[in-house]
Amino acid sequence: MAVVGRPDPEWGERVVAVVVPAREPPTLDTLRAEACAALPPWAAPKELVLVAELPRTALGKLRRGVV
Repeated sequence: MAVVGRPDPEWGERVVAVVVPAREPPTLDTLRAEACAALPPWAAPKELVLVAELPRTALGKLRRGVV
């Protein structure tokens, strides 16, 4: 899973969770509830994107601009 910022016309940027589901994909509501248990509500993802794999560099770091 990765959390990235995406452009938002109202707020400038919104929190997006990019998830590679291992089995049953999570729902946005489930992710938001788990995030709000540890973080303030504004830090919880506003969008969920499911992908087959996360793009990585040759060194294994996440390529955030591609996600």
